[in-house]
Amino acid sequence: SHLLNRNLQQFVNSKTNGPITFSYSENEFEGHKVGVLAIPIQDRPFFLKKDYGRLKAKTVYVRRGDTTDEASPDEIYKMGSVVNRSESQPSLQLSFADLQRRSELGTDLTLNCKHYQLPKPESIPDYGRQPASPLGVVLHPDIGMNYDFLRDIAEFVYHYGMFQPIGFAVNNASTVAATNVNLRFRISSSVAHVFSKDEMPSTPSTNRLANVRARSPFQKRRVAVSRHGDFDEVRIDIGTVQPGINEWSTEEIFVGGLQPFELTLDTTISADNLRFPEVQTLKIRGTVESEEL
Repeated sequence: SHLLNRNLQQFVNSKTNGPITFSYSENEFEGHKVGVLAIPIQDRPFFLKKDYGRLKAKTVYVRRGDTTDEASPDEIYKMGSVVNRSESQPSLQLSFADLQRRSELGTDLTLNCKHYQLPKPESIPDYGRQPASPLGVVLHPDIGMNYDFLRDIAEFVYHYGMFQPIGFAVNNASTVAATNVNLRFRISSSVAHVFSKDEMPSTPSTNRLANVRARSPFQKRRVAVSRHGDFDEVRIDIGTVQPGINEWSTEEIFVGGLQPFELTLDTTISADNLRFPEVQTLKIRGTVESEEL
């Protein structure tokens, strides 16, 4: 079983002379679950405030090959010169997230998709349409009435059953803020389909003007999905991620398919102060259950 990152952070930093920047992530390698501790370069030395196990308080330890030893005064003195802040970089860890609950969901996610088999749109009656006169004329038309209301409900139920929401969290496990963080990945359209929140249907209303969306042409889209032949590309603007905290995507994307699927998302993470973009891998498995409504 995996450790909880927040519990591990609290445990370690309650015992040391100052907060240590590190992160814990869940990974899978050749069918085995592996926990990875990432400890970026940072200001040292660190030591325990009180004895713990075989480790002594106020003693700085170093690794010498395969052994642990106590650092000499000269080694402790030189530790402060290792970090050059102008050259240091952020250390970013990506995971899936539940944006409503503000909780991380790891790097391996299972989606339970519902394929609702609905009546064809032409077989669904109009909503609220007044009967016509013998001459075929509606005497008191309601210009605000959404006659497609029932068909809109069918479309809403179908899409939100099939396509499940996915959010993202980026953790900065360094002492340096990451600026203008962006995520980018591709999804094969032959395996699954992805939609932005803007592309999903609005909550149905009997008022046909209720769900008219007005977007300023100058408003920047933080989450964008674009179509390119046999794949869809997703771009997510995370913004600045301060040291030691999680930053969340502003909205979900929606992923689903008619058949069970497995996706490997080789996600490129870029930032203004990363020398080179990083690639981190996330996995999505989708199950599909059919139901006739």
